Amino acid sequence: MSDSPYVAPRPGDIDYDTEFLHMDGVTYPISIGLVRWDGSTYYAIDESLPWDTITELDPWVANNVLAKLPQAPGGRLDLSHPDVKPREQVREELLEFAAPAVEHGLRLWAAAGGYDHTVLGMLMGRGLMNWPSHLGWPYFTDDLYEELRRLGLTPEDLPKQGDGEHHPLEDARHLRSQRWWVARHARQRERGIRYVWNAYGDGRLRDTSGRASCATPDCGREIVFGQRGLDARQALYLRDHSRHRWPAPRRNPLARGI
Repeated sequence: MSDSPYVAPRPGDIDYDTEFLHMDGVTYPISIGLVRWDGSTYYAIDESLPWDTITELDPWVANNVLAKLPQAPGGRLDLSHPDVKPREQVREELLEFAAPAVEHGLRLWAAAGGYDHTVLGMLMGRGLMNWPSHLGWPYFTDDLYEELRRLGLTPEDLPKQGDGEHHPLEDARHLRSQRWWVARHARQRERGIRYVWNAYGDGRLRDTSGRASCATPDCGREIVFGQRGLDARQALYLRDHSRHRWPAPRRNPLARGI
């Protein structure tokens, strides 16, 4: 298993996304979607969202976000729709939805989630002033983009989303799949680095379980990395450019082929 903490999904994880408008220092929550580690989902629309204000201030949000919300005749928010809820109800339902995750150690996940965490706090009531830390909620949201930086990746490297973009529940589902992808990438990369270090350390290549695979002078020539062959020099480059501090290896005089 990878040393990376970004292994998805683990019991206690909740991926979430929000839609909102931030203009002139004011944030207007619109909707929120969450996916729990066991696949359960939650979706809600803020009953108090200022429809006319958002439409006037940002036509793009109106056309790409508000247009996907349930609308009553006349093109306004359908307040009778079951997904449209007052913030007090949203808060209670969020606490109930997250309760199973709290039992395992709740971890909130987002992508570039600074504003998402702010909107979540607003929907919980008065931001951090009413944050349920006493109920096991962390004061912060873990960010997928931090792991991308650690691995030397960019958001452009991630799998692309198909339909449903700018719908928070669909975005949260896609975030969950992206975390799977990043976790596999991290496991493969760190596994390859361990292979090379072991080749230098005692002249024997080992897989991640510690079983010796060879002890010949040429055993460092090729290293299995994920599902493809990785040249030893390429693997050494990954090791030397990792953000981790690896122990200085002892050079094996027999491993001249590396």
